[in-house]
Amino acid sequence: MPRLLQIVFIFLLLVTSFANATEKYEITSVVLGTYSKVTGGKGTFNVPWTYIYPPHVAIDDHRNIYVLDRQTKRVLHFSEFGRLIKEMTLSNVDFSDKSDELGDDGYIEYQIDVSSDGKFVYVTEGGKENNWAVINIDGKVIRKDISLNWINRRCGDKFRTNNGAIELDNQLNIIKRLNLGEKKNQRRQVDSEDNVYTFDLGNKNSNKVIFTKVDSSRNKIYRKEFESVSKAVGFVGFDAVGNAYISIDRKIFIMSKDGSSQSEVSIPDEPFFKGSTKWKVLCDGTLASIPDYSALWQGNKGKLITGEYSIYFFKGGRN
Repeated sequence: MPRLLQIVFIFLLLVTSFANATEKYEITSVVLGTYSKVTGGKGTFNVPWTYIYPPHVAIDDHRNIYVLDRQTKRVLHFSEFGRLIKEMTLSNVDFSDKSDELGDDGYIEYQIDVSSDGKFVYVTEGGKENNWAVINIDGKVIRKDISLNWINRRCGDKFRTNNGAIELDNQLNIIKRLNLGEKKNQRRQVDSEDNVYTFDLGNKNSNKVIFTKVDSSRNKIYRKEFESVSKAVGFVGFDAVGNAYISIDRKIFIMSKDGSSQSEVSIPDEPFFKGSTKWKVLCDGTLASIPDYSALWQGNKGKLITGEYSIYFFKGGRN
């Protein structure tokens, strides 16, 4: 084979290999506390860890971890290695169980998020799931009674809500709104450049899931087809260079900005990564898994169950 053809052949092999590569990630467990579950049992730092759900945990871009303990009106700030750095008291925040939306017996899924640098935390309060307060590192409320749906931080310390159609600054002031139409059987997200990503779930008789990216003028950038048995699909997030991370069944796919390359991360087949696990991508490409630990004790009332409350970092990607 001529030398030039050999070079071209090797190049094509490398491109093909990269386009279908499986990302190599180092998985590290960060233990935040231990629990001993009996009726009324508590965990380390007096937090009932078995009642911590993924919306109660936030991570900044330095991998610091923030846990909302609404029972005692605190946020616990941990390092990326699980060392407790400080406790933030939220004295002027209302975490009552009474809900104007759900009634006295309604369950409220309180939420927390954090700015990229950890200088502000954001919690829902006032007996509502979508009523936000902005709090500084001393626990002082900066703003409150901000009516927004679930918020998601993006690189550059901007936030998005309403499936990405509304952009916010780090004080949750609205910067801009996008006029995006909704379509049946679609799931949508918008990145920091106003590119729109959609999942088209198709009909119930098809295993095909169509993933599409269009620019702000609605010109198609790429279109990809995936097989999905369960139709368990969702957006994980975006890193600082514009790669999109999406979850489909038991894998996370990483799409490059122009769609020319694709890699994947297989989710370990362990109990911690099943159920209502929340996945988050940090700006450097680190993936964080925040498990729902209620599954470890439900159905075992009266039995002593002990364990560790951990989250998991998948370090790799662009690190």
